[in-house]
Amino acid sequence: MKKVLIFTLFFQGLFLNAQVAGYMGKRMTIGYSNYFSPSFYGRSANSTVRSLGMNTVNCFNVEYTIGKRTNFCVGGQFGKTGFVKEGGFNYKYYDSTYSDPVQTDVTLHYLPKNGLPMQMRSLNFSVGFKFFRSGYIAPVGAYTKVELLLFMNRVTYDPLAFYANTARYEEERIKTRIGTGTYNFKSLAIAATFGRQRILFDRLVLDAGIRLAVSPNMVLNFISTEVFGDGYNSTMEEQIRLNSNTRLFTAQLFNFHLGIGFLAF
Repeated sequence: MKKVLIFTLFFQGLFLNAQVAGYMGKRMTIGYSNYFSPSFYGRSANSTVRSLGMNTVNCFNVEYTIGKRTNFCVGGQFGKTGFVKEGGFNYKYYDSTYSDPVQTDVTLHYLPKNGLPMQMRSLNFSVGFKFFRSGYIAPVGAYTKVELLLFMNRVTYDPLAFYANTARYEEERIKTRIGTGTYNFKSLAIAATFGRQRILFDRLVLDAGIRLAVSPNMVLNFISTEVFGDGYNSTMEEQIRLNSNTRLFTAQLFNFHLGIGFLAF
């Protein structure tokens, strides 16, 4: 009987040592994270004035431990914010009050009755890897996460809420529709997260860290619009695209994140 017990314990020890990846045999983690950062540039979606606000993004993610110190990660994110082109939009307006319409270059200001900025909603998808530092075994400890993000952005606004002056006088309102009122844009970004995970009660996963994200087209748009002031002769759609990418760049550049999840299996 004693020999049987020793033999059983020996093989149990081999089995436990073989399970290098995962935590107590569990490799998949399902969780929720919130990314947030101060809004120093632009407005939040519900702000009627330019003031210090908070950018927030909700993220649902699934991770699978594929190695001793590596997790494969996929995620879906949703966030919304607002933006206003402070200097106004440049537009070629055809004044139909004359018998022969006259083309006039005007600066249009978006001033809806509710005072809210143009609304930008972003549905993002991400894929990446978490690399846990030496001395830790996934999914516990300090890590560096590298991921690729696809941003699918939708900008909506009231096309009849543009004025030729910063004051909202009815006689200054442009009577024709400016643009379509809805535009969709896509962009890619690369992100790096530096964080730490811990597990409570052998089931609950807590995650915290900071994320840096950058996109080539977001950076180029930011330089183009804010440094060189390009876009004067651009179409309304192009101006909105440039400014939405600029807003996205400032919102995604630096974020804190807190997450909670559970070990599924």
